[in-house]
Amino acid sequence: MLEAVYPTIGGLPLCKLRPMVLEELCEELRQHPGRGGKPLSENTVHKYLDAVSAVLQDAVKNDILLYNPAHRVDKLRVEKPQQRIPQAWEMQKLLQCIL
Repeated sequence: MLEAVYPTIGGLPLCKLRPMVLEELCEELRQHPGRGGKPLSENTVHKYLDAVSAVLQDAVKNDILLYNPAHRVDKLRVEKPQQRIPQAWEMQKLLQCIL
């Protein structure tokens, strides 16, 4: 995952890494083509940001950074689609087909 974010933030010194830079990274990732040529989903962008955050958290733990700038990036909320529950007649039809 870090290979995808390295071209954007890899050349920056850690002290120059700010939440705004990470927000720009997320915007670039949202436009990046994923499988099938479609833009990456918001959940995938969250996973990339979480991977960067884990690395930055290690830097905080080792006193390289004072705080983790990824913690200050607001993630867009993702609405989960509601699962469709089949009606009783649809289940009857399915069972008849199976039998």
